[in-house]
Amino acid sequence: MWGIIALFPICSCANQGAPTGGPRDLTGPQVVETFPDTFAVVEAFDGEIRILFDERISERGTQGTLDGAVTISPESGEVRVRHSGRALRVTMAGGFPSNEVYRVTVQPVVQDLFRNPMVGAFEFIFSTGAEMTPTVLAGSIIDLLTEQPIEGARVTARVEGPPGGDESDDQVIPIHIAITDSSGVYAFRYVPAGGYAVTAFLDENRNGEPDGLEPIATGREELSPADTVFLNFSLLVPDTTPAMVQTVQVIDSVTLSVAFD
Repeated sequence: MWGIIALFPICSCANQGAPTGGPRDLTGPQVVETFPDTFAVVEAFDGEIRILFDERISERGTQGTLDGAVTISPESGEVRVRHSGRALRVTMAGGFPSNEVYRVTVQPVVQDLFRNPMVGAFEFIFSTGAEMTPTVLAGSIIDLLTEQPIEGARVTARVEGPPGGDESDDQVIPIHIAITDSSGVYAFRYVPAGGYAVTAFLDENRNGEPDGLEPIATGREELSPADTVFLNFSLLVPDTTPAMVQTVQVIDSVTLSVAFD
């Protein structure tokens, strides 16, 4: 009897001692492999781009779906992003024609299963036959009123045709795409030399086009081979707060001076 009583606490303690887990994962997912590989030269293809991470990723991004998690530049068709375990599988309507240099950017909205987001954007370049010339068209975007950098602004660069040149109605003109980072900086890398019409805007309805009252600014730049050009923008973000009275001053017996913010 006493032997049983003596053993009971030992058995009870053994049952309560659940194995402890490892340290909590506080690191966001990192890209470890891409197809095509960085700076690879491949044949034109109509398949998918694959982006592999070092861990399983969530099927939802930090801002909802993964629809805008990957941008392809130049963009010549609708971009679709699918989640697959540790990978993202990306397709573009019309595929990837020959004689282009493509810049693929994974935006830092991708997160792991513990909701740890990527530390920053990941970018890689590949070619379908065109020469990869190290050009850069970059700049910053700020709020015109606050002079603070604007994160997540969409910037497009469209190649301007020769003066008087004809463009067919069914001709698809590739558009280069960039998204500003947390410092308000955008960059187009390895784009062909030429003249570019550049548009910066806040894509509030996420349709990829400047619409309605969305803040917008435009500019133009000429890019030479192996050139680096900077083009900055200021956007006037609509003020959604009501006017507030700051001071009231009596001018005379029938006049008041009211100053608003």
